[in-house]
Amino acid sequence: MTNKSFRLFTFFLLLLSSVSAQEDCSNGLDDDGDGLIDLNDFFDCPCLPGGSIGTAASIIPNPSFENFGLCPSVPNQITEADDWDQMTQGGPDYFNLCDPFSGVVPTPIPDGNGVAGFSASNGFLEYIGAVLVTPMIAGQDYRLDVDMAGSLLDGAIQNVLGPPLPAGLNLTLYGNVATNNFPIATTLGLTTPAASNWEVLGTVNYLPQYAWSTETILFTAADNYQMIAFGPPAGLPFDYINAANLPYFFVDNMILNLESSFGEALTLSGELCLDDVLITADVPVPTTQWYFNGEAIPGETNDDLDVSATGLGEGDYSLAINAGTPGCAFASMSVPPSIYPELDFTISNLCPPGDITF
Repeated sequence: MTNKSFRLFTFFLLLLSSVSAQEDCSNGLDDDGDGLIDLNDFFDCPCLPGGSIGTAASIIPNPSFENFGLCPSVPNQITEADDWDQMTQGGPDYFNLCDPFSGVVPTPIPDGNGVAGFSASNGFLEYIGAVLVTPMIAGQDYRLDVDMAGSLLDGAIQNVLGPPLPAGLNLTLYGNVATNNFPIATTLGLTTPAASNWEVLGTVNYLPQYAWSTETILFTAADNYQMIAFGPPAGLPFDYINAANLPYFFVDNMILNLESSFGEALTLSGELCLDDVLITADVPVPTTQWYFNGEAIPGETNDDLDVSATGLGEGDYSLAINAGTPGCAFASMSVPPSIYPELDFTISNLCPPGDITF
């Protein structure tokens, strides 16, 4: 082989290896040569904040819509998701990556492969609902964390037709002390006379975007509610009433429980200047990896991170679960620099070799 042929062979070999290389999301290296490493390479290592890190168990059954009967392939199949149903004559939808019907769902999905969806259009409001695993307790403070995304779809729920409406909507959590008051013969909402047994528990003003975010509703239970519903308010803003296309909302990972049961994902203690900085984590699974400024810290796969022992100092630290998989989620915390006292004094009327006492 001539030198020229050898050089060409080497060039194409390197080119082939760079094209075929895949990013390892937990080794601190730029495996695919795109200049981005680990969590900073979001295209190859999609990972969402929150997920199941630091969250409470949900008293809503099947909160991430993972368990189902038949794979959904057409609209109005929310009942295929175990434990879920439609609350009015409007038929909400079930999506799962097991079928191409889910192609309108923004990805990566926050938790698993299944999500629910409902529309909020003039005269036709849709709601998802479920009987709780355990009833709420009157007088107790509760919290709902829910992952949301939104868009404009066609009426067949097959095509994304544009960005979401630039107007927020008060997405509403409803409660019912009964477990058999559905579906209600209306498409106008759960606060109409036909839905007199449903009560508004709380709302969140959600500005829709075609990307997932976590929204929170805080409320005090006024009764021992056994069932919940989630969807739009009875009255829609002007932009929704006159929308040319279908305002649509995607829902995943509905975590409802006593507010006191939600813990912080990461807890920081110690000071850098004392070499005792420690980050402790509340995680539900053992498959973890720690990151510094988005890049994996080799060998750090425990629940707790001894920051001082790593020698990395101030910066952003993240803990990811299931890195490199569709279920990846992370929590982050910044370690601030140490604050040292500033000396501010003057010396007068001192003759050497005098002593100074501070």
